[in-house]
Amino acid sequence: MLKVLCTAAVVLAVASVSFAATVPAGSIHGNYIEARTADVYTGPCFANGEAEQTGREAVFGLNPAKAVLIVDNRADAEQRLALQSFAKHMGGDLLAKVVKVDYAPIELTIQNGNIHGGAAKLTAGALAEIQTRAMSAADHVCGNEEVWYPPLTKTEHVMPAYALENSYTGDGLGETWHNRFKRSGFVGTFQVPVE
Repeated sequence: MLKVLCTAAVVLAVASVSFAATVPAGSIHGNYIEARTADVYTGPCFANGEAEQTGREAVFGLNPAKAVLIVDNRADAEQRLALQSFAKHMGGDLLAKVVKVDYAPIELTIQNGNIHGGAAKLTAGALAEIQTRAMSAADHVCGNEEVWYPPLTKTEHVMPAYALENSYTGDGLGETWHNRFKRSGFVGTFQVPVE
């Protein structure tokens, strides 16, 4: 069973929009970060080796899945409901079975405000963390790497990133993980039209 922790979708909404009385005209947009326990930027030799072995967990700022939402604790009651609704909309089937909603201070920092640099950090209190850097020539092991698995939710622009840190220590999924130093991240942007 795929287990997903949806922090990024919630963080993204907080970073871009105040969900108080009205939603801004046009669109909701922001930065996106995701990390999984399997390589997303890889070649078939690695991707096939991880199938059904590892890579069942993901943390993202988005099969039947158990999910935990972490909502920024600075949001008021109305904003919290709006953020949960937005995360479920963005996550689709991955967030159909939310088993717990946690509240924690959330910070998403893109180094120098430039997603193309690949360096970003997401913290959700002590519950979850992602830290990435740009891919380098040393990250090409097979020589034919590509984005093997797309992001877990629709993005406007996204690129693979090297996950220096990918952890979840909450109690809502019945397990925790701490994965480091993998080609398992994405950094990018999202934009959703307001209906």
